Amino acid sequence: MLYIRSEKCAKSQKFIPKNVSDSKSSFRISKHADSSILGRIHQVWNSIPQQLARSNRKFVYGDIQKDARAKDFELAIEWLIDAGMVYKIPRVRKAGIPLKFYEDFSAFKLFMLDHGLMG
Repeated sequence: MLYIRSEKCAKSQKFIPKNVSDSKSSFRISKHADSSILGRIHQVWNSIPQQLARSNRKFVYGDIQKDARAKDFELAIEWLIDAGMVYKIPRVRKAGIPLKFYEDFSAFKLFMLDHGLMG
């Protein structure tokens, strides 16, 4: 985590986080997640802004880690969904009623709950 020195508090050597969203989400995840999947949760969380910035039509596991597969990160994604930090939005094959009937379960995108966190 990167820190910058606060100009107003230079005498007291206080530091403030440079990227508040990273520090808040890291604390939240580290406090509540199981240590066995903690690293993968952070990898997924940190890849979401990059994936949304690209014009991909679906979530790409290879962008998280080279040669990654869905089975490697499905628990981490489910943890983030259950924690209410992300939404998993499936792609639809066709715009028809009801949309649920046309869902493509092999393709989805992850969106952060609060887009302000993407900073």
